[in-house]
Amino acid sequence: MSHHSISTVRISMAALLVAMLQQLAVSQQQMTVDTILVTSTGLPQTLSQTGKSVTVLTAEDLAQIPANSIDDLLKYIPGIEVQARSAFGAQGDISMRGSTFTQVLVLLDGMRINDPLTAHFNSNLPVTMEEISRIEVLRGPAAALYGADAVGGVINIITKGFATQRNESGQTISGSYHLGEHRLRMGSLGFSKQTEKLYVGAGIASSKSDGQLIGGKSITGTDGNTTELTPYRNYFDIQTVGLTLGYRPNTKWNIAVRSAHDQRDFDARYYYTVSTFDKSNEQVNNWWHQASISHLGNKSVSSLQIAHKHTTDRFEFSPDFPSTNLHTTKLTNLQATHRINLSRQIDLMGGIQTLWKSISSTDRGIHDDLSYGLFLTALLQPTEAFSITPSLRMDHDNVFGTEFTPQLNASYLMGPWTFRTSVGRAIRAPDYTERFVSFNLTDLTSGRNLGNPNLQAERSWSQEIGVDWTPHPAALVAFTFFRRQSKNLIDYSLTSYAEIPRKDNLLSDASYFYATNLAEVASSGFELQGMLTKNLGDSRLQGRLGYTYLNTSSDEEIISVYTSNHARHLLSFEASLRHPAFHLALSGLYKDRPEREATGIASTLTQRYSIVNAEIGIFLISNQLSLTLNSQNIFNTPYQDILGAIIPGRWSRIGVKFRF
Repeated sequence: MSHHSISTVRISMAALLVAMLQQLAVSQQQMTVDTILVTSTGLPQTLSQTGKSVTVLTAEDLAQIPANSIDDLLKYIPGIEVQARSAFGAQGDISMRGSTFTQVLVLLDGMRINDPLTAHFNSNLPVTMEEISRIEVLRGPAAALYGADAVGGVINIITKGFATQRNESGQTISGSYHLGEHRLRMGSLGFSKQTEKLYVGAGIASSKSDGQLIGGKSITGTDGNTTELTPYRNYFDIQTVGLTLGYRPNTKWNIAVRSAHDQRDFDARYYYTVSTFDKSNEQVNNWWHQASISHLGNKSVSSLQIAHKHTTDRFEFSPDFPSTNLHTTKLTNLQATHRINLSRQIDLMGGIQTLWKSISSTDRGIHDDLSYGLFLTALLQPTEAFSITPSLRMDHDNVFGTEFTPQLNASYLMGPWTFRTSVGRAIRAPDYTERFVSFNLTDLTSGRNLGNPNLQAERSWSQEIGVDWTPHPAALVAFTFFRRQSKNLIDYSLTSYAEIPRKDNLLSDASYFYATNLAEVASSGFELQGMLTKNLGDSRLQGRLGYTYLNTSSDEEIISVYTSNHARHLLSFEASLRHPAFHLALSGLYKDRPEREATGIASTLTQRYSIVNAEIGIFLISNQLSLTLNSQNIFNTPYQDILGAIIPGRWSRIGVKFRF
């Protein structure tokens, strides 16, 4: 996109923000923003009680965003940066407040789904859009409740069968089917039936395409030799299916079970390297099983949850020579909690969590780890306006030993203003890739990544202070300043053979990128968010906008590729208009980040880019069946989030959406 086009988009975004702020004071919508309960804080709280920056999106909100996948949808939620490697959700890394992609905790129905092999798989979610009841986004640390990895924030995806409040008895069938460019076939189908005691729900989703043709290039090196890069197609084939059963024998007990499978086959060229030999493809299979039982007392709630994740990954670096790695990882999470209301001013919740993870890998070996955590949190309300939430957690892991993570949130409500602050500690344990990558490869060639089993956990302290303004119940403006000080951040540092303790498969005259605890880094910035819902006669206008400024620095002047690969300026928006005869939706973002270049593959990560997506739908049957046209990246902007991994240009599709 030209600089003129970028400027035009930025001016348009600024105009949208001004328009939203002007409408905040005059909106006539009668719904109340702060009647929304946040359940991911352990103790259900309204937004004004959490003391944190929180966004809650319902299934109705999600349906208005013109997205192709869940991680595609997440990138338009204020404060979330998704660094995609492909279109339609094949793979993407999630960052919040300058965190690395390993420092965001993703939950499915309150249970962690972060992959023990690599956080690159954290957005491989075994859930369909049709199954989602709501998404809760907690910005900032939440390790005091959830343990390791909850550094930059927490994303909790809650399915309809596990939601605290379900819809009234009845039956719903919903879905969509689209055809698009590059032989795109994309469809989803969801079904739910509920009676007074029984809930049955299922979802199926499929996205498949031959991919866009990424043109080959001729590169002339400094030695005068020319290298020809072969054209390729960034194909993908993603299939997801889920089934949920729920049973409430009476008003006291609730039982829910869910099983799901997510299968992905995609071109992975330049996803992880910028090597001219890279012709990668990858297949990932993910099984997810979860069960929950809860009991409601007069003033208490007790629950027991268990979740198991089984993932297989086949990664082939190039078909030109032996380069295939096979990995199997398992993650089992058992959690028990008890919540009690002691008085009008005091609510308590405590629990215990056990986590077992293992790996069997051709290049990383066979390993397993067991950890457990104890946690306690309270909601104290000395007055109607003042809320304090102290939390404390103790984790023990054979990787990092015993760690304590305290946190304190506080908020004060004064008319349309909510003043809030939070301070907390967080940790992040090294994954199996950082600890053992390349361990089983013989005669490892120079320049390859090498794991370090003696890595320490990353540790950080975070602080934030913010204010929310609700000039009307259906409008919100929020401002948050945040800062995080981190130490022992893990990076791959070029290290000689003589300096590496373990030498079993190394060459004596070589150097390797050895995983090491290197940097102490400080990240600070601020977030600005705006939200508006407004009725216009028989139509409904809805919009959301977010801006994040972020700066990362280090006294040691060691900023790794991972810790500095976030946007310095990130602006995102989404808006929709729903009329009885049609609906319109727009989404977009502007990103400014450090520029990088890979001359070997003639690839450049430009400093800034803007993209806009659009969808229009015509109702064939009122609110039940619509004909829709969707176009992603309508200005055909060339861009990359990860150096080398080219994101497709404009991509259009047409189809139908239905809900009966």
